[in-house]
Amino acid sequence: MKRFLLNMIPLLIGVTLSAVLATVDWFGFWFIFAPIGASVSLGFFISGRMGTRDRDIGRKISISLVALILLIFLGIMQHENLQLEETVFYFTYFINTGVFSRVLIHYAIAKVFGPLIWGRGYCGWGCWTAAVLEW
Repeated sequence: MKRFLLNMIPLLIGVTLSAVLATVDWFGFWFIFAPIGASVSLGFFISGRMGTRDRDIGRKISISLVALILLIFLGIMQHENLQLEETVFYFTYFINTGVFSRVLIHYAIAKVFGPLIWGRGYCGWGCWTAAVLEW
């Protein structure tokens, strides 16, 4: 039971982030962070069930699901550009106008606070770049 609860922590973090960031008046955070949390929780669960030889399968499934979520929802449906160059433009826009965009929220969570809180393991389980490089 304790292991199951530990596996649910990423899902709870994803739902919490979705609820907090939904106050920005964009419903899309529910389609990003909650499924990412569910994907990482599923990866933890699978990884815990596999033997030592196949332990990496859960992580590969997790990052593949995260990559699909970001590619399909943000890339195709929202036409969002999550490259570093776009972040620089939106950061300049934020400095001049005070408007905090979705790109800056992604950059803050994915590139700054996620790795600061969870270390390099964050990119190993929830980063679309890691998924592309892994496969």
